[in-house]
Amino acid sequence: MKYVYFVDQSNYSAGFPADALIDIRYNSATEIEMFFEGNQGVDSVFTVALTVKTGEVDNVLKALARAIQSHRGPIVTIADDVNNVYLLDAITGVPNGYLSAASNIPAGLNT
Repeated sequence: MKYVYFVDQSNYSAGFPADALIDIRYNSATEIEMFFEGNQGVDSVFTVALTVKTGEVDNVLKALARAIQSHRGPIVTIADDVNNVYLLDAITGVPNGYLSAASNIPAGLNT
């Protein structure tokens, strides 16, 4: 099984099975949001926001999908703000407080 991993500036980390990724959405010219299915039998969705360089949202959306699928190791570090490690050069960080359970699950993402 492959996992995706995130660390924000507060050193809060989260990892999710890659196959739990159910959606990636455009939030603004500099932010995307990734949605992960919660535990089986629990109506929950976890979200991770990523900040990206201006004008790179479309490229990041496509590159994330390709990179997660093709990565050979068991853990794909998407963004680690503490160690300044990012899967893609266009990813600039994980805003503090954006590794959390979604309080408002977007329509169509109820598990």
